[in-house]
Amino acid sequence: MNAPSAPAPNPAASLDWPLAWWSGALQLQSWQVDAWMDAQRTWSAAVQECWDLWVCHWGGGAPIDV
Repeated sequence: MNAPSAPAPNPAASLDWPLAWWSGALQLQSWQVDAWMDAQRTWSAAVQECWDLWVCHWGGGAPIDV
């Protein structure tokens, strides 16, 4: 009687978990960049609003920025 043979090695299967980990890490980084850009847009709009108010009050008129 012959001994049972071991299954053939599958190198692609050994790369499944690192691939899943790195794709998750890249997705997390993408979310972080999106959150950072949203915060930057918020701050930019707040600074622009303050500048517009200052110009209207002290600068002699409404800014022309359409």
